[in-house]
Amino acid sequence: MGRTCDYSDTTASPTPEDFQYLRQKVQELEERLQNQSRHTSVPRSITMTDDAGGVAIGGNSIPSIYAPFLFLDSDAYEFGRFTIPKARMPISPEILEALGDITEVQGIVETYFLTAHTWMPIVSKKRLYQQLMNPLAEQNADFALLYLCMKLIIQHPPEPPATVQTPLYVIAKRLYFLVETSGVYSIPLLQAGVLISLYELGHAIYPAAYLSIGQCARLGHALGIHGKDVPQMLPKVGTWTELEERRRVWWAVVVLERFVNLGGKGHPLSTEDASRDTYLPANDSIWDSGVSVFSSGSTSSAHKLPQEMVTNEPLLISSSASVQAGNFARLAQASHLLGCVIRHTNDLPTDIPFRLEEARQLDRTIRALYKLLPGKSADDSIGACTPLAVCFSAIMTLYDPYTCQTPGQTPDELSHTVEAVQGLKNISEEVARLSHDKLAAIEYGLDQTSPLILDCVYQAAASYAWMVRETGEAEYVEKARVLRRVFEVVGRRWRAAAEYLRILEATDRELAGL
Repeated sequence: MGRTCDYSDTTASPTPEDFQYLRQKVQELEERLQNQSRHTSVPRSITMTDDAGGVAIGGNSIPSIYAPFLFLDSDAYEFGRFTIPKARMPISPEILEALGDITEVQGIVETYFLTAHTWMPIVSKKRLYQQLMNPLAEQNADFALLYLCMKLIIQHPPEPPATVQTPLYVIAKRLYFLVETSGVYSIPLLQAGVLISLYELGHAIYPAAYLSIGQCARLGHALGIHGKDVPQMLPKVGTWTELEERRRVWWAVVVLERFVNLGGKGHPLSTEDASRDTYLPANDSIWDSGVSVFSSGSTSSAHKLPQEMVTNEPLLISSSASVQAGNFARLAQASHLLGCVIRHTNDLPTDIPFRLEEARQLDRTIRALYKLLPGKSADDSIGACTPLAVCFSAIMTLYDPYTCQTPGQTPDELSHTVEAVQGLKNISEEVARLSHDKLAAIEYGLDQTSPLILDCVYQAAASYAWMVRETGEAEYVEKARVLRRVFEVVGRRWRAAAEYLRILEATDRELAGL
């Protein structure tokens, strides 16, 4: 190489030129890193606008560096005690314009709690009012989205033939997508997703409703609110209100997922059935008061509350049906049993004796819950009718596959077919009776009426349509008329009612032409 090798132990001292050369290299490296950072970093607050124009929101789209750990190796995530901080996303002027000023937002929230909240109580009044009224609280985009979805769910549909996919609905869908893709994963985001799903389900916007509810299920799984010992994306709860709110919004996902699978047969459920140690939602009065009370004397505020609230105990899904519970807890129980029915009807009939015994056991269990539910009296509130209606849907869905005789049936199968036909007739009569008794209350309280009551009315109406064709009896004609009248009334609030009525009328025309 032409160079002299020197293996001596002594090393020459650095010269001033050496120090100057080192300083120059360090400066060059710093400049290179600074230039690279300018080209690749994302500012703390950016504006995102979709190509269609319309919605623009500012936000932080930098995902947490530990989010991949949770999904690629959750054991490593938990071992390292990593956390995923909530991304911050300011609210853009476009969203503020859609919501209005603080007075308008307060009006939206108050109307929501008087209407949709009465049958789907998943948002904490206490927490939301604290967030809304505190001038120092940071109003993040997920809360703005929740307010917007509250405005959406209390909105009455336009007169046909105008579409229910209104500008407000489109804005809410776009904002949901932008908040989610900006890394803001939170309970308000999931609550907003549930309200969007409810709007789509209530107005028969399909397949969007089915897909949105499935997306809510995935988000709940990702957040970790579906179980006790599962990896958590959210921070640990600090209050009973936070814990109860997470429990309630997850139960709402379960309720909607069972309901949306009633008509579309053969779809697998995205959420598992609740285990025996799963807690039901607390008493609704306690939830609305914002006070955690589980036994007499357990809190200093206990003396201010009614006795039925003070003595309320937390309920497990396996608790006796005779234990006192609120309407939302009963809706959760009814939906849990509906999920069991859906899985039963989706299973292949491999073992007929086992299948028939399972059907009879489900029938007994659902009827035991049904007997204890309020809502059967004309004096009961409209909100009490929702769990009762889901119970009716579960029983009729259970009976339906067994109502047709097929060649080669065993005596036990034939006996069960007779039971199913009679049971379906009895439940249809009960639905028709309640529809007659409740029609005036429904018409008066449309804003407190849940779209979840519609399936059982439809199944009963379809049964009576069949009975009318088979017998022509005037009694069946009158009951079918009452049930169709329910759809006409509820259709002014939920467009799905009009769609159920269209199906009945289309079926009548098809059969008349045979």
